Amino acid sequence: MRKKLKPVFLVLEALWSEDLRDLSSIYPFISGLCAANEWTLFYRRFDSVNDIQHWADRFQRMRVGGGKAKILYLAAHGTLKGLETREGLIPGAKLVPILRKAPSIRGVHLGSCALARSDMPRRLIEKTKVRWVAGYTKEVHWLESTLVDLLFLDWMYTGVPKGERSWWLGLAKTPAEIYRRFAVAEALGFTVFYRPKYARDVVSSLMEWKARTKITS
Repeated sequence: MRKKLKPVFLVLEALWSEDLRDLSSIYPFISGLCAANEWTLFYRRFDSVNDIQHWADRFQRMRVGGGKAKILYLAAHGTLKGLETREGLIPGAKLVPILRKAPSIRGVHLGSCALARSDMPRRLIEKTKVRWVAGYTKEVHWLESTLVDLLFLDWMYTGVPKGERSWWLGLAKTPAEIYRRFAVAEALGFTVFYRPKYARDVVSSLMEWKARTKITS
């Protein structure tokens, strides 16, 4: 068992609809998770690449103390080409220079459809200081994907519950445990990209899981 970690989150969320009656937001969900675990949360809306740049710069300059990991959570509609907002498409390539200037951000969670099927996650890890990028390879249902997001972040930073205790499994094993216990995660194409220590290539947790289960089944 490992001591619980205390990440600091910057959540940037685009509007999900032009309908005035649509109040959909991931804020109540991520706020509840952070409150339960005593994590620090900052939240802003965004419409453009300039908005992301602005808030990432502010996040980079912020002192959080105690070696806490800074995590950027981007929530928006997505396609293979990038993030979709009211002001138009934000290509995935635009995030590389932003995060290159924010080396204290160590994890990026993409709360969007399909982006994990693009080359964005690998490029972010290869060209910036980001350690991991999580997202979905398919079009996803909003509530289902939000639940997977919360499960991953909770298990990643508080540990996977086993009986009365929680065990920290890390980037390599936490996604596999999620696939095993919560089948919808695999169905949505949820995956975590990271570079293992001493490895050259970026690893996809979903591809590793499929290869392992194919061999052992």
